[in-house]
Amino acid sequence: MKKTILFCLLFPTFYAALAQLNENVGIGVRLQLDSTQGHKTTKVLALIPDGPAKAAGLQEGDFIVKVNTQNTQDVALKDVVDMIVGKEGTEVKLVIERKGTKRNFTIVRGKYKYASAYYESAAKDNEFCSALAMLMNDAPYDFKTTCDTNHYVDEKRTFGRRFYECKVKIPGANKVSIASSFGKSGIITFGPYTNTDEVNDAGEGIIAKIKTCFPDYYYKTVIEAKGSHTIEIGKNNDDGFEAAILQLFSAYSETEHNYTLTLRVNGGKATRYYTISKSAQNTPFAIALRTIFNDIPNDYTNVKGTKHEIKGDIFSSGSSWYEVSPMPEGAHDCSVSEGGMSMSNGCRCRYYSGESHEKALDAFNKLYDLMYDALGDEFVFSFEIPLLDMTIPENTESVVVFGIKKKHSYESLPLLALVLVKDSESHYSVNMLFHKFGF
Repeated sequence: MKKTILFCLLFPTFYAALAQLNENVGIGVRLQLDSTQGHKTTKVLALIPDGPAKAAGLQEGDFIVKVNTQNTQDVALKDVVDMIVGKEGTEVKLVIERKGTKRNFTIVRGKYKYASAYYESAAKDNEFCSALAMLMNDAPYDFKTTCDTNHYVDEKRTFGRRFYECKVKIPGANKVSIASSFGKSGIITFGPYTNTDEVNDAGEGIIAKIKTCFPDYYYKTVIEAKGSHTIEIGKNNDDGFEAAILQLFSAYSETEHNYTLTLRVNGGKATRYYTISKSAQNTPFAIALRTIFNDIPNDYTNVKGTKHEIKGDIFSSGSSWYEVSPMPEGAHDCSVSEGGMSMSNGCRCRYYSGESHEKALDAFNKLYDLMYDALGDEFVFSFEIPLLDMTIPENTESVVVFGIKKKHSYESLPLLALVLVKDSESHYSVNMLFHKFGF
């Protein structure tokens, strides 16, 4: 019996999210408790690229046996972490055991950036899984540990993209490289294959290997409008999911007359989406919010009120704004702007404008609770500013972005956001934003 084709000709949209990193002060290590030596010992699970620990020479697999003068044997992991962290610029002394030999390190605590997601394979001592996890963990850092930016794989630039050599070798792959365009992505190529049956068999084998590494992840087949298939792979969480960290798709070469399979490691794709596991409310606030949201595809035709002209700089000159009704409860005003050269046309409801950061934060938190209760199960939300957003101000201090759940990502259109903006040194505003082009 002929198998169903899982993969077919694909012209993928090359999209790499900007690395979304958090900042902390310390030495830049991920730790775990290890009991292989007959007692509990703190082990270095991973090092943050460009972190103080990596710069000092610590390695994955090192055992931390002392912090300053304190022994770490059978000490709770949280307590060991408390010993290591401290103020920026201060020193911490570590005694490390590496392959049976003790070594002394003095590390100056400093600022480092770290990814909100960490990937650890379920299959230990598996070369394929270990190499893949290494790429996934290095993705938010633009593959600084795994990418050799001094050597191009191909000198030609295609649509602004350039390929670099990758130090990580994936068993079974024909080539591993890093693609640089709007951010960086890992590109793992398998093949070539002569026909779709070979592609299908190879694709099933690759997915089976990945499921050995990450059995609890979601594996979602996305069928595009032209019939092309992509398998998106990402982390499931109790309260939501993350954007796909891996994507597997096929492509056909018109010049070589063969197929290849590409496993893409999405650069910086650590965005968490949280689900709303409750029914939408039917309060006046909820009805007004959803009325505006549902009217976005209609260019706000049904919610527009009185029209006003804007007199301003080159970007607002020639544009108009409309009052919006119904206005969600608590808003001082709601308006839709159109025209001019501004790329941020959309609807804005203002909830706070003033000099008190405390009052702005209180308004932000209360509005978040109202919006969360107003939206139903079909919505998801994130606390991160999406890629290439041109509507959320750069001086935004806090943001929550809501969108309709589609598979394991946001619908591209439309979205709404809650933002707390620091307008100046002594002025803050809290706004609800709607936008027809999404964020």
